[in-house]
Amino acid sequence: MTDPSIHDRDMKARVLESLCFRATQADTINTSLPLTFVKASHERKSLELSVDATPWTRNVSGIMHGGAIATAFDITMGLLCKAYTNTSFSPTISLQINFCKPVPLGSCLHIQAKLSSVNRKFCQVQAEAWAEDKPDTILATASAIFYRASGEDV
Repeated sequence: MTDPSIHDRDMKARVLESLCFRATQADTINTSLPLTFVKASHERKSLELSVDATPWTRNVSGIMHGGAIATAFDITMGLLCKAYTNTSFSPTISLQINFCKPVPLGSCLHIQAKLSSVNRKFCQVQAEAWAEDKPDTILATASAIFYRASGEDV
């Protein structure tokens, strides 16, 4: 039997490699909305990242813009698919977001994604978001389907 912590370390390494690569992409959403690794579990098929609700993410109401929240969900869930399956690229096929409560500026938004289904070509992922200081209050939920692309698909 394989030690599950080996899989967790491999998954974490793939996520960190992707996050580091994204940080080098000047003038993109990746550098404007930097996500931070929190934890990953291969056994639980889960990934948690966080992002700060900084002033540039605000909408006209003075809270975190839904597009920034959607981007954080999309990146977190896509990285989970990519890291868990060790796939070269995982483009989003569909993304559904439910905004439950406002995300206040200055808060640290945590997103936990979990794979609900994985097959040869697709990953189905569910996610929840909450503020670090209020972990029992869900601020938004999401579900998505990602394509498991190979190098030939890109």
